[in-house]
Amino acid sequence: PKPAVVADACGRAVRRSLPALAATAAIATIGTGVWLGYRFITTSQRFAIVEIQIDGEHHLTEEQIRTALPVKVGDNVFATNLDSLANALRATPWIASASAHRVLPDKLVVEIAEHAPAAVVELGELYLVDRSGHPFKRAQLDHGDGDDLPVITGISRASYEADPAGTAQTITM
Repeated sequence: PKPAVVADACGRAVRRSLPALAATAAIATIGTGVWLGYRFITTSQRFAIVEIQIDGEHHLTEEQIRTALPVKVGDNVFATNLDSLANALRATPWIASASAHRVLPDKLVVEIAEHAPAAVVELGELYLVDRSGHPFKRAQLDHGDGDDLPVITGISRASYEADPAGTAQTITM
C-alpha cells in the first residue's frame, strides 16, 4: 500500500479509538480519586479518635467498658468497624445491648444497656438473672453482685439446659 493510504488508515484507527481511550482515562482518574480519598480519610490524623463517650453504664465502670472496646483513642474514626465494636461489648456479661456511632471528625459515642439483675438463681453455681428469668452472669457474691437480691433454689442445671425458656418462666413466677 501507498504511504498515504497507510497514514489515512492509521488516522482513522486513532480517531475511532479516541472515545474509548478517553473513557478509560476518565474511569482510571475517577477510580484513582476514589482510592486516594478513601486512603486519606482512613489514615489521616485529622480523623483520629480524640474522645470515646460512653453512655448507659451503671454496674460497670467506664474503664471496664473501655478495656472491652476493640478501639482506642488515636485510632481512625472511619477505620473503626462499629458492628464489631458493638459485638465485642455484647460479649461482656453485664451488657445486654450496645451500639456505637461516629460524631465527625474525631469522636465515637458508645451507648450500652446493662442487664438489671432481679435475683440470684442456684443452677449448680450461683447466677444473676434478669427480669425475664434468663441467667446472664455468674454471681460473684464477694464482689457484691447479689447484694439485696432474692436467692432462688430448687432448679437443677439439667432442667435449665433441657428447657431454658421454661426454666426462665419458672424463675419469674
